[in-house]
Amino acid sequence: MTLSSLRFFRALSHLSLALAMFSIAGGHWALFQSVAYFRMVYTYSSGGTWSSALEKTLSGKYPCALCKKISLEKKKERNNPSAHEMKTKKGDLFLNSFSILTFLNFRKMNYPSFRESQYTHPLLEIPEPPPKA
Repeated sequence: MTLSSLRFFRALSHLSLALAMFSIAGGHWALFQSVAYFRMVYTYSSGGTWSSALEKTLSGKYPCALCKKISLEKKKERNNPSAHEMKTKKGDLFLNSFSILTFLNFRKMNYPSFRESQYTHPLLEIPEPPPKA
């Protein structure tokens, strides 16, 4: 592989990771809501001023069809217990298996006690002559 193809795959992996994090954090809802707000401002500004259009848009008293659909879908997502349980179970399974493996690995290791240590005292003096780099 050439250096340029490695850079491409690294950039592609970073983009994929960023998109996954954006989606997991609920960024898609923010994106849809932004589109809805822009459409509402554009629609309301055709019959009045920009300030009145922004006021109508952000007041929440005049939601558009897209805003209503977004809020309905968000409620469905929050109230869907199967999706939440599945996310929780996956996370718990990962964390439990990780903690068990970590615990087992630490138990197998033999740590020296303080008395068995060869450490006597810190280095108090600078060695003569100074080391050469």
